[in-house]
Amino acid sequence: RLVARLGVHIDHETTESGERPSGRVWSVALRRGTKSVVVATELGRPSAEHLAAQISDLLTAHPSTQGVAID
Repeated sequence: RLVARLGVHIDHETTESGERPSGRVWSVALRRGTKSVVVATELGRPSAEHLAAQISDLLTAHPSTQGVAID
């Protein structure tokens, strides 16, 4: 049985054709298959990218920290 991988994604609100998204229009979501949960909205792009990277790092198993509690 295949298990869908959990991923972190950033996305932006719909913009008018040809416009580059700007401002606090970005969101961060966790997705697995067809299910998702939005964890933050109304972020600037740098903040969304930073949050997504932090969550992704947290979800990535590091051999040196397996079994260690995170405070």
